[in-house]
Amino acid sequence: MASRYSSYVCLIVLSMCCSALYAQVPWSSYYTTTGDSLTATDPVQLVQAANGDLVVVCRMADLPLHEHVRFLRMAADGTLISAREYVFTTGAFIYTLAELADGRFVATGGERTTNDAVMLVLGPTGDLQSCRTLQLGSTGNITAVLPEADTTLTASFWINAGGYKALTARFHPDAAQVTATNVLIDASPGGLSVNAHCVDGGTYHGGAIYPTGTSEFNLALARTDIDGNVQWAEHLMAGGLTYVQGMAELPDGGVLVGGTFAPTPGDGYPFILRTDVNGAPLWMKYLMDTTGGSTGWAVRTTELLSPDTFLLIGKNEDSHAFRIAVDTAGNVLFADTWPEATYFGDVQQAPNGDVLLTMGGATPNSTGLSPGVLRMHADLAMDCAPTPVDLTGVALSPTVANTWSATTLTIPWLDITASITQTTPTITPYDPCIQTVAAEHITEAPLLRAWPVPAADHVLVTGPRFEQLDVIDATGRVVLTRAFSATTFQELNVRAWASGLYRVRVRDHQRWYAVSLVKE
Repeated sequence: MASRYSSYVCLIVLSMCCSALYAQVPWSSYYTTTGDSLTATDPVQLVQAANGDLVVVCRMADLPLHEHVRFLRMAADGTLISAREYVFTTGAFIYTLAELADGRFVATGGERTTNDAVMLVLGPTGDLQSCRTLQLGSTGNITAVLPEADTTLTASFWINAGGYKALTARFHPDAAQVTATNVLIDASPGGLSVNAHCVDGGTYHGGAIYPTGTSEFNLALARTDIDGNVQWAEHLMAGGLTYVQGMAELPDGGVLVGGTFAPTPGDGYPFILRTDVNGAPLWMKYLMDTTGGSTGWAVRTTELLSPDTFLLIGKNEDSHAFRIAVDTAGNVLFADTWPEATYFGDVQQAPNGDVLLTMGGATPNSTGLSPGVLRMHADLAMDCAPTPVDLTGVALSPTVANTWSATTLTIPWLDITASITQTTPTITPYDPCIQTVAAEHITEAPLLRAWPVPAADHVLVTGPRFEQLDVIDATGRVVLTRAFSATTFQELNVRAWASGLYRVRVRDHQRWYAVSLVKE
């Protein structure tokens, strides 16, 4: 009796452990609407909710207008929990998502036709509570928000009222108005688009300066204290167009900034800048592709994963998603591209160290780009093999102008909730890497078989006409890759393989198919 009881306890413990591990293993999934004819559904920001769920906000493009906004909430393992869409009669272009301390969510951006700054307040499952626009007789966009413990938001944004203005503000989403600080840097128009919390309660802000009478697009940086007072602000000129996309405070109080640098219009290279606590540049460099000569890198966002690993993600000119990890000296730790996604959109690190990316890419049941999520361990191993890229750093020597002034603006909200239509879309998950069922059960998929030949320590793989074969071990590491013009048969020598679970996947000109093997 005691033995049977012990076995029962072990079974329960094993089941619980497996469940916990399942939520953390690398996975990727797109979330598509069958027959969706929109040009693209762009997952612009992801947050991990307080309970571990993942929440993504998307802008849905039916060019030339971005008319819809989509909300997706999923469990930690990618299982979809809820989906909502919000249709704007005037179009909308959403940039941000934040979870409030009370469990609600806020998405911000701008209306597409009027270009008024807009804010949606959403319930935990995405139900629309309110939608309002900032009214100042001007255009504008709320492009970055940080949630605070008291249910307020710290925002970095811009308006164009008698010229572009770079604004910071801290406000409650239910308040009737916003009191913002206009930071005029180097007596030049500009705007703020990214921000990051500081350990002392302050905030770093980043954006752009548009010097009057020029076509330049330079870098703006500023720091505010816990009360929103500007401590310093500066205009950095690096000799090209500079688009800041992310920033993070370092342990020494300085800031690490990432984005896209264009020495000439039409080019694009990832750049990294490090400053001291007072904003003085310590170094700045951009990264060149030494393998294919690509000059079309567009960084979408960044994340400081550890005190010495800064991740930049985005899209290259081949419409492939990319990841670039650098240390805090700007040295490249690794760089790769991933053809299973057209781009990576946002990156967040979970409390357990996992790294979460949003992505956009093509799927079988949508004519446009669909939104997706990729979850990785802290080692950044993926469930699909990326393609390595060699990058080399090129030093930049920015000049700095640090004169600034600050004034206060009070801007009222206008409630437009009644003009927004909420719908519940039907979403179909799609795994771009590996189908988790046997190949013959995949809709319209040809048969894929793996035939063991124990006497010869071989496995015969037969199936559709495939162009690539990968073998992946239980850790997600690719241990074998073969490429062909087209074949229906491959023989694998498994004598040297360690015991354990393996996945064999093949790819035709459209998608992956896979089978699992266990070597005893």
